[in-house]
Amino acid sequence: MCKRLLIVLIAAVMMAPTSSAVVAKEPLLKKPLLFPKVKARRREELKQELKGELLDELGAKLDADLAAAMKQATETLTNVTNENIATASNKLKTQHESSVKQLSAQTGAAKKALSDQAAANQKALATQVNQAKTALAEQTEKGLADIAKQNAASFAKVKQQQKRALAVLKKQNAEFAAALADQQTKFEA
Repeated sequence: MCKRLLIVLIAAVMMAPTSSAVVAKEPLLKKPLLFPKVKARRREELKQELKGELLDELGAKLDADLAAAMKQATETLTNVTNENIATASNKLKTQHESSVKQLSAQTGAAKKALSDQAAANQKALATQVNQAKTALAEQTEKGLADIAKQNAASFAKVKQQQKRALAVLKKQNAEFAAALADQQTKFEA
């Protein structure tokens, strides 16, 4: 398409007088050319000159259009990128908030479960401690009763042994007193 446009413009320019001739109001060819080769060469020079000017103008216009298109494309790309970043950011923010809510709910449930478990464990331990206290109290009472029985039996044995020892002592005292009296009577006699 650009080539066609370039050809059309070259043809139009070829038909039109040059910019210097229009400005100076001078004819394009000052002198009539007598020789066809010279005429063709002059025509070719004019074509090349026109082509160069046209290419310069078209190059400048193309550069300007390309710069404008690049600027617009850059702005569009920047806007689209910013929108995509904002969308992704909002999506990530929403995911983060939902994750935080979910973790908070899980933490609350875990905390409640741990609290319930701790209460149940504490209740079970309290029951075990009370059972141990009761068993210990029963064993202590039984032990004290056994000790009291053993003490009573021992006390009775000791009393019995004291009575026997007292009886033996009285008997020995009586025998000693009798022997002493016997000795004194023999000594006095």
